[in-house]
Amino acid sequence: MPSVGTLGMFIVDTFRFIDEAGINHGDGGRGEVLGGGGLYCAIGARIWLPPAEVLAVIDRGNDFANSGYQDRLDHYAQTSTPSTSSSRSALWKWRDRKDGTTKAVNVYRGEQRDFEYLTPKLRLDPIDLANGETGQLPRYLHAVCSPERAWVICDQVDQLDLKAYGRKGVTQVCWEPIPDSAIPENLDECLKVMARVAVLSPNHEEAASFLSMDQNLVSVPVAGVSPEQSAACRASHLQHLAHGFRERFSRTAGAQAENCPIIVIRGGAAGATALQSEAGGQTITASIPAWHTNSEVSKVVDVTGGGNSFFGGFMACLAMTPLDSAKTVEERQISLREALCRGAVSASFIIEQLGLPTLDHTAIERWNGQSAQERLARYQQVQ
Repeated sequence: MPSVGTLGMFIVDTFRFIDEAGINHGDGGRGEVLGGGGLYCAIGARIWLPPAEVLAVIDRGNDFANSGYQDRLDHYAQTSTPSTSSSRSALWKWRDRKDGTTKAVNVYRGEQRDFEYLTPKLRLDPIDLANGETGQLPRYLHAVCSPERAWVICDQVDQLDLKAYGRKGVTQVCWEPIPDSAIPENLDECLKVMARVAVLSPNHEEAASFLSMDQNLVSVPVAGVSPEQSAACRASHLQHLAHGFRERFSRTAGAQAENCPIIVIRGGAAGATALQSEAGGQTITASIPAWHTNSEVSKVVDVTGGGNSFFGGFMACLAMTPLDSAKTVEERQISLREALCRGAVSASFIIEQLGLPTLDHTAIERWNGQSAQERLARYQQVQ
């Protein structure tokens, strides 16, 4: 059974650019791009794991056959050491739909971006990723949704775990709130869901909105100080957001206060912070910068999917070295930081082009011409 699965969607993105005068300039030559939170999360995990260890659902419509999308996605399901099994038995769970593949349009009006579905979206349930024979789910299950929907998903996961294992809590839900649900009015529901998930990971804007804090403290570089001081200041605000969730959870959870999940705040160019609660009220924290800083920032082409892929890489690391396997506080902090670093490297490959990165099946898999392990080693050396 795969270690990482996602309930996020596969979407074919289209684009439209409208200037201040309201004139439509078309798609700017971008055409159609494979995307969706589920796809980006799966590729973020796939960068570290073999295809058989990752699972995502691809709903393909009647327009799929002549698009070239099938071959493109199948390429990611292959490895540098081909096996006798079909590539289509790993990574992707294919489902045919009678109408067209799910498509959406990204409408850009200056700095403002709007998103609209062009075809009906098909919601995924945990049962869609369950093994047909055993009923087992991937150990780490990604959900990108509202608090209300996350609660329903947790109920469904509990029922599937009871049926497959005779107990709840085997499948670890890793929750990424959708932006329009991250509002102060939904904070109470968010705190309730936190008691049932293994990881909570909003980006800094969503976290600040939930907590009624100023997102610009992270988004805007600090003026009048060195780049290093500015980065340190923004990182401290990410930590403040993470602690904000933990403190509010502790006040409202009562007897469940020890069930606080790992809190991961993704800050884009400001990096990321993770917080894990320990018995006795102590916490373990880890913070990292983004991969593309200073001389590397010019390589950033499009940040779409960066956060989803970061979470996929983070989950992949949890699957490789579960945090509960670390015996000491120091070991757990190292493991937490390792998960953040792998998430950052996954995101770095995603944002260097429009859409998905290239993958070369040489003796060592190379993403955008570089192995993930090489980039990880270089990244860890400069921190």
